[in-house]
Amino acid sequence: MELEGEVQGEFSNNVMCLLTDPEGSPLGAPMFLPQNDGPIELQQMVNKLLKNEERLPYAFYVSDKELVVQLGSYLQQHKVSVEKVLTIVYQPQAVFRIRPVNRCSSTIAALSYSVSLTIATGHTEAVLSVAFSPDGKQLASGSGDTTVRLWDLNTQTPLFTCTARGAELDRNKSTGYSPKEEKISIKMD
Repeated sequence: MELEGEVQGEFSNNVMCLLTDPEGSPLGAPMFLPQNDGPIELQQMVNKLLKNEERLPYAFYVSDKELVVQLGSYLQQHKVSVEKVLTIVYQPQAVFRIRPVNRCSSTIAALSYSVSLTIATGHTEAVLSVAFSPDGKQLASGSGDTTVRLWDLNTQTPLFTCTARGAELDRNKSTGYSPKEEKISIKMD
């Protein structure tokens, strides 16, 4: 009789949950989860169940409402019954990775059209800064090779190259146009 009470007490702080992807495919069988589990614990569990080598971020939803607190708090706030299995939808979130680039070819959206522009072909080191002209017809790209190149966005060709002289001017930190397009500002370190 005492064993029955222990088992019942053990499960009273747990909720039977089913994790599913956004399409409704279950991630395993329903399982008991502690009511003090929140998004962080659910994220760890989903990464383990999916056998992700790298921990990925996930958002969790119950009845189309995002779960941002512990399960117990959510159940109380939204008056959710624990008599049936609670379906929790996991949604992968965007991952942004930053890496150094020595050469790049990228698509730049300018005004209402997209322009494919290769800006590193003329630079011998990494491109550190870029700036659009106020009219959107030119682009200035500054590089660690102490050059600033002006580009025609319509023809995708270089118009002019400015080179800094002197060993102390070894890095281009920022590039910008004056509002009237008469001058280009280059900050060197």
